[in-house]
Amino acid sequence: MSRRKMTLGIATVQDIDKTSDNSRLGTCGLIKWCYSMHHLVSQPYLQGLAQLIVLTNDGTAVRSLCVPDMQSQLRIISLDPMLNVLIANWTQMLNLAQLSFSWTRQLTLRALFKLQLFRLTEYRAILFTDVDADPFLPSTGRPPTARMKVGHRDNKYREMERAWTRSLGRFLYSPKQLIASSDWSSPINTGVMLLKPRLSTFDEGVSVLRRGQFHPLFGFDRVGRPREALAHLTREVVWPGIMRTNMFRKNDWNFIGGHADQGLFVYLFLVRNGARRFEFPRNVSFRKQHNLSTMKIHHFHSGTKPWR
Repeated sequence: MSRRKMTLGIATVQDIDKTSDNSRLGTCGLIKWCYSMHHLVSQPYLQGLAQLIVLTNDGTAVRSLCVPDMQSQLRIISLDPMLNVLIANWTQMLNLAQLSFSWTRQLTLRALFKLQLFRLTEYRAILFTDVDADPFLPSTGRPPTARMKVGHRDNKYREMERAWTRSLGRFLYSPKQLIASSDWSSPINTGVMLLKPRLSTFDEGVSVLRRGQFHPLFGFDRVGRPREALAHLTREVVWPGIMRTNMFRKNDWNFIGGHADQGLFVYLFLVRNGARRFEFPRNVSFRKQHNLSTMKIHHFHSGTKPWR
């Protein structure tokens, strides 16, 4: 008999480089992430249904940073060695191409490890957040409880409960595989995502990386400039979000993470699959249908991190 799937994995990626100041600062963010997410999985509506996951290259360091009370809820998963090789080869390919475009050489490619989330098929869904995303800033880093006085007219505790019961259930039985917001740069900001693990998606992403073809104007597999590659989506509800991004306005793949995780996810979910498996949570009708109301996650972009 196969092992019963757990409903929800709450995950982040922590690739620790002890020689990097940015990496060390990122571990400060992990302390906060562990604190907040430990309290989330301890809420009555998620007890026994959710588990914390950290994908990392240094499990000992991660366990030392997360509070002792949460150790029983924390699962450490090593970064995929095959992906590690592919990411190294992808980096070498970009360097050999001597691409002069700014974002293709400015940011790390290690965020491509987010592709590994789709291998975690022992979970029905994964909530992923970068460690610099805070879902509970208005309630002092912890999810609202039934006793908290947060907000004026809305009961934030009940709102959270609905989101992780009824709304999650609708997502699990919907055809959508990925929910993520756009930002000023990219149609898919991979810093906060709700997704369904699928080995087919993982294999598709691995195949793209193995082919090793990227150009700042024409994207992955040289699929074309964004307005051309995404033209089939003009009648879709995701189109307004796409049009607001730098990717669309500048009509190139030279945006933040365009050569890495954010560009790859745009390619997989918007170009190759025509948005059939993707949804923006900012879609008003989607929010009303799923009772999401005014819930927000605060993502501290760029170098502006509270722990600095």
